[in-house]
Amino acid sequence: MFHASVANACSPEAIAASPRLRAVHHKLSEALQPVHMALVDNSAAHAGHGAHVGEATHLGLLMVSPQFEGQTLMQRHRAVHAALKDELATFLHALELRLHTPAEAEAL
Repeated sequence: MFHASVANACSPEAIAASPRLRAVHHKLSEALQPVHMALVDNSAAHAGHGAHVGEATHLGLLMVSPQFEGQTLMQRHRAVHAALKDELATFLHALELRLHTPAEAEAL
């Protein structure tokens, strides 16, 4: 079950107030040019989980991007991981992804 729902998405104010969320949002926007993006911070549900504490350690991402056209699911995941390589190497422990083309999103 996908935990990142648009209803639980971080507000623009929450993203602006968090250096980690702001970095994730900016890098994904620059690299993948989404027409829709929703970030969900699930970190509180994993409090005390290993060394990963604080905000933006466990994120859900719902993204719709024309750049995903013609890409396999694995290629889409790799594109997101490439955009967030620094965050994944430092604070980002888990990333739950829902990645669609505009046509796929319309069909949902």
